[in-house]
Amino acid sequence: MGKGGRIVVKNSLSLYASDMNKKQRSSFESILTLLGGLVILTGLLVLATTNQWIGLSARDSWPISLLLPGIALFAVGLRVKANVLRALLIFFGIMHAFIGAFFFIFTLGVLQWSDMSKLWPVFILTLGLSFLATYWLSDRKTGKLLVPGIVLSGSALVTLLLLQLNSNLMNTRSVGPILVILIGIGLVIVPRLRKVS
Repeated sequence: MGKGGRIVVKNSLSLYASDMNKKQRSSFESILTLLGGLVILTGLLVLATTNQWIGLSARDSWPISLLLPGIALFAVGLRVKANVLRALLIFFGIMHAFIGAFFFIFTLGVLQWSDMSKLWPVFILTLGLSFLATYWLSDRKTGKLLVPGIVLSGSALVTLLLLQLNSNLMNTRSVGPILVILIGIGLVIVPRLRKVS
């Protein structure tokens, strides 16, 4: 290759590298803009609650510390291209947002804290839904996310239903072992169902 050919190749590579840098910079700037907006929103909410400009007290608004970072992690996860990082950000974002929203229901007085004795499976359900959402919003090739999502979500829903029925046959002490049995059954059955289909 002559001197002119080397110059063309070198210029082409530098143009490609500068184009990639612009794309990466643009993506990074949009992520920073999103995170900056959520930090500003969080600051405004804290300012409004501490000065009692809105009907929430600082004591009642603590779930914001889970909810907003969860939304931020989820939104950033949707913009990231790397599969593993994308999956992690979406998973933890959804989990934080769901748990923050769940606690908000209690701090706002919609549900009483004493109801937690019958609603604790929501935490397991949140974990299962986080696996399922991560599966659907990432490459959908990783069945490793689908199996725990189905098992945990299904077991938590059955347990929630049993706790809400509050029959004499069902007391709170037997729910924990039943949940463990359901998770075990799910772990045995679900992988076999995937082989059949």
